[in-house]
Amino acid sequence: TGSSKAHKVPANASAQVSVARVLNANEAQSNLKQTTEPKVPSFDGFAVEAVEGSGGYGTVYKAVRKIDGKLFAIKYPFEKTAPKYVSNEIAMLKKYGGKHFIPKCEGVIKASGQDCLILEYIEHEKPEILKKEISISELC
Repeated sequence: TGSSKAHKVPANASAQVSVARVLNANEAQSNLKQTTEPKVPSFDGFAVEAVEGSGGYGTVYKAVRKIDGKLFAIKYPFEKTAPKYVSNEIAMLKKYGGKHFIPKCEGVIKASGQDCLILEYIEHEKPEILKKEISISELC
């Protein structure tokens, strides 16, 4: 029978991962811009690592905050999106985000004149696992 050994994780392992993300962020953003159409927007203080997906009114990017290496999802609305839809989503995420699998809205950033949502990044393998139907009573 096999024995299992506990692996020690260095106390600064999280910091090392964050530093590695910051160091690799510019290279990842450069590669993404070269291989992706349309052009990936630039977000002050963030480096885009990947396109997470696209929905009804915008594209969501996986991005790393340059100062600390923390991951976020940034939702960039399409140009044709009415500002009222963006405002409504911001209000709803600020009210209900952070519980019941609803990402927390960490703030709003301007990019190319658009209000973009900075969202808590949820690690996942497939976007389908992020979808869950819940009742209004579960939100409160």
